[in-house]
Amino acid sequence: MADRTPPTLTLTLSEDSAYAHATGDTLYYSDASGAFTVTATAGDGLAGLSAVTFPDTVSEGMAYDQGGALQAAVAHLYRFGVDGSRPYPVVCRRDAPVWVRFLSGKMA
Repeated sequence: MADRTPPTLTLTLSEDSAYAHATGDTLYYSDASGAFTVTATAGDGLAGLSAVTFPDTVSEGMAYDQGGALQAAVAHLYRFGVDGSRPYPVVCRRDAPVWVRFLSGKMA
């Protein structure tokens, strides 16, 4: 029997700098230096989570292994000091088939 239920994923943005402002699923930042944090709260009650992966955006991303945990809250700090904007996905993977949910809006 296949697990057809996707994992849950909630993303939270928080600014760690006077040069950034988070509102909902959007982060605004200037070309000055600063930082912001993306926190992913994920769960998969059946197959378990394989990893929570934050992509390279304004700074280096990282994959955080979850080893089949049923729930996880993972925070990743991004540092900025460059300009430009585009939407960036955050990926939640499971041990069974891989499911992807994208961050709506922009971090820019």
